[in-house]
Amino acid sequence: GATNGERGLEIVRESKPKLILLDVYMSGRDGWSILREVKSDPDLKDIPVVMVTQLSEERFAKSLGADGYFTKPIDRKRFVEEISRILSAASRSEQVLVIDDDENTRTLLSRILAEEGWQSIVANDGIDGLEKINELGAKDEKPSLIVLDIDMPRMDGFEFLEVYSRDIPVERRSPVLIFSGKDLSTMQRDLLAQYENVKGVQSKEDVPGLTALIKEIQQEATASSQETT
Repeated sequence: GATNGERGLEIVRESKPKLILLDVYMSGRDGWSILREVKSDPDLKDIPVVMVTQLSEERFAKSLGADGYFTKPIDRKRFVEEISRILSAASRSEQVLVIDDDENTRTLLSRILAEEGWQSIVANDGIDGLEKINELGAKDEKPSLIVLDIDMPRMDGFEFLEVYSRDIPVERRSPVLIFSGKDLSTMQRDLLAQYENVKGVQSKEDVPGLTALIKEIQQEATASSQETT
């Protein structure tokens, strides 16, 4: 462990721990300034941080992005349970990219995904979606799943799939679930069938069926990944 904030930051940047346990009052920089820096750094912001202090300042800690908060003396049972919860949630998290031009649909899907323990990244059309994918790629990441609308301005779903399949290497492509508000013609379905990573088509009229289909696609992707490792 580290005995001061600056040394702690060095260790965090070097080792990228699964969780940071951070005291508020330390020599040199205090825990609040360290928390701000961690949560504003793109390379560190997703690491869960649990604050420990002798004072009750939970609201302030949460406002700065803390994932947990304890006052001293620490209740051992609650501490173990909370750390287990945070680490478990972090290890289960899946990033799902939602590409849809309708704000209400994006909000609805984000809420559904959150209830199932998935993180959502939203894009308002195909161009925005490709930008989000490139941002993840720069961090050597990719979405676990892409939920894609068909009818969108600037770049629709078909145009997105064409560019995505052309520019993104096969090993970096994600499964795609089409989530359309309109019935697709036979020609459109045949066109979608040309893309191997398109795993299903779901109507916006059947929102309850979306979660089950996402789980099915995720399970198939996990099984496929295990077979290749």
